[in-house]
Amino acid sequence: MKALCVPAVVVLTLVRAAVALLSSVAIAGLICAPVYGQWVKVPAGGIPKGPDGKPNLSAPAPRSADGHPDLSGVWESGSAKYILDIAADLKPGDVPFRLAACS
Repeated sequence: MKALCVPAVVVLTLVRAAVALLSSVAIAGLICAPVYGQWVKVPAGGIPKGPDGKPNLSAPAPRSADGHPDLSGVWESGSAKYILDIAADLKPGDVPFRLAACS
């Protein structure tokens, strides 16, 4: 039985192509992975607190330098209930539809 002789250039080209393909797949996997820009478990500083140490939810909203409300911070929904159905807690007759949608 004869041994198959493959030139080293061909083998090197195939190895480089395989490394490039695997690198591309790894980079695409890392880019597509969910990345959270803010830490949910770490409390944000600057939140007004009451005497018991809990956040004061009735405190006025912080303001930015130009006087507008500063809405930066952790924004994460507790569940997907209202994302899937914005009128989840309303009765079917209480949902305000447009006339074209009622028929």
